[in-house]
Amino acid sequence: MASEFAFDCLSITQQHIDNLHEMSKTLPISHMSLIQELSAVLVPYTSGKFQLLSDLLKKKLNIDINAEKLQFIISLIRSDVLPSFSTGLSAKELIVEHSLLNKLPFFTPYQLIPFTDICPICNKKLDRNLAAEQLVKLYLHNHRIVPAVVYTLTCTHSRTDQNKCDNTLIAPNYIQHNNERIFTYKSFNNSTYLYFGGKYTFDRNIFIQFVADWICQSTTFQGFLKSYNLQHIQKYNDNFELDFILFTRITLCFGLINFMFFMGLPEVALPKRCSEQQMDMFFELIEPYVHHLMANFWLQHKVIKSCGTHCSCALIGDGNYNIRRPICVFNPKVVQTPEFNSMNVGCRNSPQYRDIYCEEHQDMEEEVESNSCTTFYSSESFHEQYNQLRNGKKMYYDSLSCKTRKSKPGAYISKTFRTLGVVTWTLNCNIIVSSTELVRSESIKEIINGLCQLVRFSQTGVDENNAAICFVPRNIVYDDGCHLLKAIIDHYGTNIHRNPATTFLFNNCKFSIDRLHYANHRSAWCKENLNPDRNPDLTGINTGACEQTFSWFNKFAKSFSCMRSERCQLIIHLMFHYWNCRHVGLNPYHKDIGRRLLPNKNLF
Repeated sequence: MASEFAFDCLSITQQHIDNLHEMSKTLPISHMSLIQELSAVLVPYTSGKFQLLSDLLKKKLNIDINAEKLQFIISLIRSDVLPSFSTGLSAKELIVEHSLLNKLPFFTPYQLIPFTDICPICNKKLDRNLAAEQLVKLYLHNHRIVPAVVYTLTCTHSRTDQNKCDNTLIAPNYIQHNNERIFTYKSFNNSTYLYFGGKYTFDRNIFIQFVADWICQSTTFQGFLKSYNLQHIQKYNDNFELDFILFTRITLCFGLINFMFFMGLPEVALPKRCSEQQMDMFFELIEPYVHHLMANFWLQHKVIKSCGTHCSCALIGDGNYNIRRPICVFNPKVVQTPEFNSMNVGCRNSPQYRDIYCEEHQDMEEEVESNSCTTFYSSESFHEQYNQLRNGKKMYYDSLSCKTRKSKPGAYISKTFRTLGVVTWTLNCNIIVSSTELVRSESIKEIINGLCQLVRFSQTGVDENNAAICFVPRNIVYDDGCHLLKAIIDHYGTNIHRNPATTFLFNNCKFSIDRLHYANHRSAWCKENLNPDRNPDLTGINTGACEQTFSWFNKFAKSFSCMRSERCQLIIHLMFHYWNCRHVGLNPYHKDIGRRLLPNKNLF
């Protein structure tokens, strides 16, 4: 048996030698080594630790050592008097088997301890021996599902300057204070296992594998979960399963927290309660901030890691009609934006179960049904507006350009039960910087609003003409670029409000049509002004970036077909972020990568 003598000989006293000599008469070295390994996998304050270990040794290995003697041996081990040995046995498996056979769920090697014993609010040192314990279910990367114990410390701030503050709970991966669970990079990476609260904890390698499969193999939430549960049943022959809603929620939390640390935020606060309803409300609330951070960072990604000579030279937009989800049928919902007095987008909420209305518009069912027979004419397109010619004729906008308009007819908008899709904005180097949901129609108003939003996300100031100074490329490519450019030219300062974002588009940007769709444009005006091959800035530039990323994105169409509104856009943002990281070779689990690129405004 090989042994490694790694201890300080000078620390051994005559008393130690006498104790070891006496103990070796009745206890072989191999037994001491096993005790050493068993002790190492249990935290010091495991309830009844020595008696439980004594029972295990007697029942499993027929080694009779009482609790007092075990305590003495373990004290010698902790003092580094005994050398380190290896028995070749798995101490963790011995404990798990003994725990299951004797129905001792709290006697487990899977123990999650608080990441610190110093209260971050009052700096008071807490006694770890007073930690509360809670039994949870642990999902391991090897598809095993086992009992685990979570230990938490509570600080009342007594006898400190913070004695009037609410109690603070210190968990293995976060602190709970003022109705929030606060994660720091240190606490989140405290151990291999992740605890977000509640009755479940997870091996972080499950989520690392899922994200890798998600991006590289187009694995869906449903597909990964079915595989995990099937392998668990086949390996361990029981009926325990990982729940789909739980897995989706925890994966979103995992992805979101790592995203925030990647961007350079020092901490992330989640709601105290981790129920489905509470977390969905949180996901919906935080989505605009995630969108802002993601767009701002990836518009500037060449500062961190360039894709090559033509990195970030052009911004390409296109609509994807495959990623669709259910929506409430209530459509007369108007919003106001910095660019437009009104945009009719309709309700974007998911309908209630087995219904076509969301909870908010349930009482408007009769009103919606009474209006459903009347065609809904959208005012969101400039195509239905006209120019007054000198001879008095009304020349509708549609006659001034190609027949390539995107707006859906009113009859479609009135009856649709699903979103139309999403529009994505991608750099020519295949980096996806933004996506917005097309609730009912890909109107010019929505495209302009999405572009202006990108400008605001990365804006650092204004120039002498009050145009935004930002990181949006000045070459903008869109498959319906003729209608987009015409709308900006004809309506800037009137129907389109004059602001730094719209001024940037009007004064500074060059619009083109992508090469794939250019063949569909017959108008002489299009050929004169939007031909990508006549724009010298697009020489050698990939204008098909959106279509190329869609070949990967479309594989998730079925997965999004039943997605709820509260988490749909957030999942898309995180998916694109992890896709981008893989594309340029950045590690999404590193911290502070985007810290120096954070927006000037304090978002949180």
